[in-house]
Amino acid sequence: MRKTLIFGNGLGMALDPEFFSLDNAIGRAWDGEGVFNEETRALVRCCLVDDGDTERPHAEEDLDSLQLVVSSCDFLAHMGRGGAHWLSEHGQRFPAAVRKFLYHTALELHQRDMALPMEFAVPLAAFLHESRSHVATLNYDNLLYQRMIEARVLDGYGGALVDGLLPSGFSPENLERRWGRTFGYYMHLHGSALSAAGPLGVCAIPSRVQGPGRKECASWSKIPLLG
Repeated sequence: MRKTLIFGNGLGMALDPEFFSLDNAIGRAWDGEGVFNEETRALVRCCLVDDGDTERPHAEEDLDSLQLVVSSCDFLAHMGRGGAHWLSEHGQRFPAAVRKFLYHTALELHQRDMALPMEFAVPLAAFLHESRSHVATLNYDNLLYQRMIEARVLDGYGGALVDGLLPSGFSPENLERRWGRTFGYYMHLHGSALSAAGPLGVCAIPSRVQGPGRKECASWSKIPLLG
């Protein structure tokens, strides 16, 4: 029988609570040498809710505020008519600054030496292959995602689950069950797989090429997946 499995940040916290702490990951990115200049930090600070500590983001609530700013700016940027722009020159710099911050914070959780233990990942992958149960993730790291790719639970339309990200990019149409397919869904409910906009659309960035040197600043957005 198909089920729905929900995973939070407990997987990472069980392995290394200091490394996988969201506040610590934000701090490592924020203070990293040569990652952000002061202008970028100032723009990010402007997007935070004034709750007494606006030196830098700390928690999920701050990330929600930042994503709301990006979504709002993107919406207003598409409202221009006749060359007019709803955002000031200063406001137009918010999205790029926030996306850069989110991307580098995500890198702190994606680039690591540790992985999910095989004694956990192997039976889970076997269960998903057999049941095609849905998986919903609330964590911002890719611990589970990477193991499921390695086990071919996520393998295009040949896998047991589909998350909408194919080699050609992401599209809602990728989630449609056609020609009798019965795959389940891998749903990124919070942080998405690191992705970047390119000529083929929104594509996942493989772990082997993720890094601070990339020009793409992927949004840490909720990819709209079907439940």
